[in-house]
Amino acid sequence: MSHLLALKKTAFVLWRPCHVDPTPRLVIGQFEYGNPPRLANRKVFPLNQHQDHPDLWTIEATQCGLINGQVYHYWFEVSDSSPTRDSTLITCTDPTALSVDWRLMAPKLAPPHIADDQDPAAVVKFVAGQLVACDPNGEPFRPAQPISPTKSVANNKMVIYELPTSWTRINIQDDPEIGVGTFQDVIALIDENVDAVNFSGTSVLQQGRSYLTELWINALELLPLADSFVNRQWGYATSNYLAPDYDLGFPAGNSSPTSNRDLVSLVNICHDRGI
Repeated sequence: MSHLLALKKTAFVLWRPCHVDPTPRLVIGQFEYGNPPRLANRKVFPLNQHQDHPDLWTIEATQCGLINGQVYHYWFEVSDSSPTRDSTLITCTDPTALSVDWRLMAPKLAPPHIADDQDPAAVVKFVAGQLVACDPNGEPFRPAQPISPTKSVANNKMVIYELPTSWTRINIQDDPEIGVGTFQDVIALIDENVDAVNFSGTSVLQQGRSYLTELWINALELLPLADSFVNRQWGYATSNYLAPDYDLGFPAGNSSPTSNRDLVSLVNICHDRGI
């Protein structure tokens, strides 16, 4: 994995061990707002088999005519390897994407494919010849700060709070209502100076309270954290294992998701509080 991630700093990389006829291709362009949004300036490039690792297919970013500082949305086009379908060409998300954008979906496919076979675009920024992780509007990814040794606790003294990311409350009709407890809402459970977004007005999330600190917990586990195609139902159904969940980074009021930025902010605030 470390070798693959090193390759991805300057190249688009796909691990594809079978069904490589026709050759996998990169489909890339720029997000354009609309109803629905579309991929503008679409370009397609064939991938090349890596000389040392035949199961890897790559193309250097510098060979794709990319503009410095520009954010790009992209997919890989491959033949369908499902044993129950013909080897139709399908457009799939980069399996190692660090950011995905469910606002922009791959083109529809003919039956027997269904809407669930449409994948979201992966997102990356081209900067000085390198591919840099970012959120869909270009917000940069900055690694979180490690927790200070003076604030961390031994494993046998950990108090773990398991927090589902599907939250519920009673609406004005006195009915239960399930919603998304975003990264920013979780921050409001810790930082007394932050108000919640999707669950604003909930007593434990109001400014002036640090609910998780009040409980004296020192470890937080989000259930789940990785990106999922489900819209905050109870359960996992992980879709993109290396990307933080799109919904958790798309609170009310945002015009675009900021999942990576918000997750890092949450981690930094936890570490600052000894969590």
